[in-house]
Formats: sequence, C-alpha cells, structure tokens
Amino acid sequence: MACSGTWIGLLGVPTRADTVEELSELVRSRGVEPVRWYGVWLFVDWLDFSGAQLDPNDSKQVEAAAAVELEAGRRDPYRQLNRVFHLVGRRGPS
Repeated sequence: MACSGTWIGLLGVPTRADTVEELSELVRSRGVEPVRWYGVWLFVDWLDFSGAQLDPNDSKQVEAAAAVELEAGRRDPYRQLNRVFHLVGRRGPS
C-alpha cells in the first residue's frame, strides 16, 4: 500500500504524507488493531519560527510544554492540526 503522497517539509526535504486512516489499514493488514492515535509537536514544533525559546535546561518550562502537548495531542480538534502523529496498535491473538 502506498502512502497518500509526499510533500516538501519545513526543512525543504521530501516527506511522506500518510494519514491515520491509511496507516491504520496498513497495520490491520498485518494483524495489528489500531487502538488510538496522538498528534505530536503541535506547539513546540513552531516555537523557533515564532521567535519564542524553550530552554531545555528549564525543567519547569519543559514539563509545562510537555503537559500542553500531551493534552492537545490526544483530543480533537487539536490532534487533527498536527503535521506528525503517533499511531498505537495492539497485535491480536495468534
């Protein structure tokens, strides 16, 4: 099964353009049932472009950013806005 296409990402590199539905179908065909999907990097991915800085040594700042990303990434409509997602699946009984 082919992905839905490619596009040029932010770094100017060709990138796959899979959808949750396409990858769900792909993993089902291999005996894995999709359980849930999460959007990732909705806000943090854009910080550099906005001029904002996230200090990786500031544990409170990193913890707060991670908490916001987790909540946004698991609920609609926010997770649908992400360019990147994680698909979680479970293999059925053999």
